[in-house]
Amino acid sequence: MKRPYPKDPLWIKAKFLSVCCRCKRQIKKGDEAFYYPNDKIIYCESDNCGKQEERDFAANMFDERG
Repeated sequence: MKRPYPKDPLWIKAKFLSVCCRCKRQIKKGDEAFYYPNDKIIYCESDNCGKQEERDFAANMFDERG
């Protein structure tokens, strides 16, 4: 998915040890994670966390563009 705005969320490789804000699972350096740069919120890559957030964000973008 293309990011039209620089503060849109994106998949990253974690640069340091983090914790998923939803399930509290540890995200190790180098793990894939879904990141909201504006709010500095990070989700692990599981289906119920990062992948769900990505789907929700894509659905909201689709709704906004009509």
